[in-house]
Amino acid sequence: MNKADPILGYIGDLAKFANLKPEGVEEFKKLNFLPPEAWPGMPAVVLAPHTLPNSEEVFLWQTFQDLVRDLWRGFSFEQCLQLVVSIDRFSQQTKRLEQLFQQPNEEIQKLIDEGPPRAETWPIQKAIWFLSVNPWRARYCEVCGQPFAIITPNNNRRQRHCSTACRDEAATRRKHKWGKKNNWGRK
Repeated sequence: MNKADPILGYIGDLAKFANLKPEGVEEFKKLNFLPPEAWPGMPAVVLAPHTLPNSEEVFLWQTFQDLVRDLWRGFSFEQCLQLVVSIDRFSQQTKRLEQLFQQPNEEIQKLIDEGPPRAETWPIQKAIWFLSVNPWRARYCEVCGQPFAIITPNNNRRQRHCSTACRDEAATRRKHKWGKKNNWGRK
């Protein structure tokens, strides 16, 4: 993560989250990017009515991931606001339920009287807000099609590839196309 401006690190993590595969979840969880309850192995993470065509369970992180992928196409203010608020609501409701179930009955009324807990912000929310104001930073790689974010200041709006491997592949394709068009430099 960029120490001078952590938000740039967050948008890079958001791009990684958009591309996250189930086998990478354990490593990604260490970033504390989403509320812990959103990950497999935590309470109430399986969305029962939602299953994939091959009957696999869909976890809450995958639902958030699908919403982020939808956002990547345009980062409309309304969609960003809806996702940020839904993450906040999920986090608050989960904490509230945990508090209620751990308290004796007389303490439950005190918790209800206190009202909702103070909102906690997560890096995913900060990244979404930042990209709603700077949507030009959210791109799709021209080679592999994966979402990526323009993070460093020396990268400009013309960056078209997610990695040096994809950039090199694009250069190879460009050279091959030129060679075919120009008879490989022969007259």
